[in-house]
Amino acid sequence: DLGLIESGRFTVRPHRADLGRVLAGAAKALQPLYERKGLSFALELPADAPAAKADHEALVMVATNLIGNAVKYTPEGGRVSAGVSLDTDGRLRVFVADTGIGIAPADREAILTGHRTEEGRQAAAGFGVGLMLVKRILDAHGTALEIEGGPGMGSRFSFVLPRWDGPEEKLLA
Repeated sequence: DLGLIESGRFTVRPHRADLGRVLAGAAKALQPLYERKGLSFALELPADAPAAKADHEALVMVATNLIGNAVKYTPEGGRVSAGVSLDTDGRLRVFVADTGIGIAPADREAILTGHRTEEGRQAAAGFGVGLMLVKRILDAHGTALEIEGGPGMGSRFSFVLPRWDGPEEKLLA
């Protein structure tokens, strides 16, 4: 996927996307990993959340990477949550939060370019391309990944998307 993005052959095709289904699908795919570590996982979805204008398939990659990283960097017995909330401006905020190792403010930009922190290398194996992929997909959607938290305090990753304002259409699986 990153190769397609790098070559300019990956395109985002916004449609009517159900963010709850995106997050639930990613969580289900990763369930064996968080259960193996004894992590609690919670989906926080408002019952009446409107659909977003976004590329469903691309958001599945984003959600899978963000939830996967939260699981990877959260010690056994910790907590991971993912959800959607409504911002005061009417946009939809998607978030993934954890009680993991956290990220120092000084490292936030670097981890979006493939850099792995020393703490990250000690906590888990990986190549550092997941967040780079997430950043590129979100850039293509016209939004940015926001990172909160700090070392030993866990992390919260979030981004905003516009509401779907087009005609009713079948939601993509």
